[in-house]
Amino acid sequence: MDSPPLETFFNSLLPNLWEEFIFFIPNKNIPDSVIDNFKNLEIEKYFNKIMLFDTYKGPIIYEKGTNNNKIVLKGSKLENNIYRLLDRQNITSSSGFNFILEKYLEQIECLKYISRWMYENIEQANYIDETIKGLFLIQLNHFDKHVNVFVKQFHKNSIDANKSPLNVEEIIKSTLKEINRQDQGHNQNATLVVGPDNATNRTPQKTIKQPLVTEQDAEKMILKQVFNVNML
Repeated sequence: MDSPPLETFFNSLLPNLWEEFIFFIPNKNIPDSVIDNFKNLEIEKYFNKIMLFDTYKGPIIYEKGTNNNKIVLKGSKLENNIYRLLDRQNITSSSGFNFILEKYLEQIECLKYISRWMYENIEQANYIDETIKGLFLIQLNHFDKHVNVFVKQFHKNSIDANKSPLNVEEIIKSTLKEINRQDQGHNQNATLVVGPDNATNRTPQKTIKQPLVTEQDAEKMILKQVFNVNML
């Protein structure tokens, strides 16, 4: 049985990362002019609300009483991605697999960074209880462990000191666009262009610097992806 193309395989790993991701949108430093331009969307009602990237509905408001099993057990999905990467390693060229590793590490470093920021700034959310705090901590621990396991298993080569910081906004933009396309079309073969299978050989890093993202940047990228709002 032929293996799926490189980009198709990469895309198939994304839902396990992003689905059931819990988050909130802080309302600080958003100009009134931006809010006025999008009053028809009533985006203000979502500020500081706990939200969830639902598997089937996309971004929704988290409600008390929501079944949290998928968030708590997300570690098994992340572990499954490791197994799939190990299987793929044996049937993909070195250059192609290294390219996948770089793209995947960008994803999980991004999610780890956002998860930590949300957990450390949870007091900005409107509704907080011990369950909510616990869920954000569990999510952070899942991604922290996943990054550590990934680095230990795959990133054994030297560090590229000239590697650019992560572009978190572009990572989220391309990823959620792809996940939405797969959900809407129910097409498991949807593709995201991440580079040809014979991409130039790149040495994966052991670590990547923390992305240089401010609180305002985080607001902008979440507003862009959830509400299609551009903030200048």
